[in-house]
Amino acid sequence: LHHKQRSLEKAVVHVEARFGETSPARGEERAPIDKARGRQEIDMRLEEITELNAEGQEGAERMAEIMQGPKSVARVAATEQGLADINQCLEGAINIAWNEIKYKANLERDLGELPHLCCYPQQLSQVFMNLLVNDAHAIPEQGKIKVSTRALDNELQIRVSDTGCGIPPKNLNRIFEPFFTTKEAGKGTGLGMSIVHDIIQKHAGRIEVES
Repeated sequence: LHHKQRSLEKAVVHVEARFGETSPARGEERAPIDKARGRQEIDMRLEEITELNAEGQEGAERMAEIMQGPKSVARVAATEQGLADINQCLEGAINIAWNEIKYKANLERDLGELPHLCCYPQQLSQVFMNLLVNDAHAIPEQGKIKVSTRALDNELQIRVSDTGCGIPPKNLNRIFEPFFTTKEAGKGTGLGMSIVHDIIQKHAGRIEVES
């Protein structure tokens, strides 16, 4: 098929060079070539449609996962406490942030076995989503994002890291300030990390950052 396509392309060039646009023989000679070109155009459009269908299917499946969500999260409102599987909260956040992640980074999971936590599950999902989106935005072209969870003596530890541009030392102590951002105008409100900090404090937890 590829050989025939290349032969066709050579034939088109040859006929165009021989007869030109104003030749009386152009219509008769070019008819089969234009027809073949039309078939090639249709094949290209069908290939594009197939790719779009595949992307649409992936999007639909991911949306179904988002809509279904972790059962432990769905049972409680954002302002209500409930027992939750933090790994499921994290997976839900990954699904929501996936469009920000998939073109920028490979995602690596290292999830430990965790006891259920009495918390505000939707709020913690918001924390994880904000961190993941920040990670994606910090990667200029292509990199890696890693999420890990561990059950320690009397607390749960969730780590989110990326191979992005890092944070200048002068900004490390400011990233949780409301409205502080280093992003271009119109690309960030400066509230994402402030919200993260407030939610973690509400859960009597702590958040630490390294660069």
